[in-house]
Amino acid sequence: MGKRTRIINDPSDLVPLLLAFGSEVHKRVFEELCEDWRTEAELSELMSDERGVHRSLELLKKSGLVETKWKMPKPGESPEKEYHSSYSTPGSRRTSYAPWRI
Repeated sequence: MGKRTRIINDPSDLVPLLLAFGSEVHKRVFEELCEDWRTEAELSELMSDERGVHRSLELLKKSGLVETKWKMPKPGESPEKEYHSSYSTPGSRRTSYAPWRI
């Protein structure tokens, strides 16, 4: 997938981003998901923090920053969800307002 940038038009869209990138665990999970598709188990193994990874994935899903797909299992195994980042970088659209002059 090519690199995509999420444009933020409304200040309320910043809140989930501030939550997502205000934690080292959330940032590391997002960076791993930018590289490749990963399951929650793979991320937990890489981060050594199963609970933190689960919270990060929930937050990133609610923020619309990750997408999911089902991983095809080997015969006899259960399918697992894989996660990948939807965007490579967040950005903002700035609008300049002329100050009122009296």
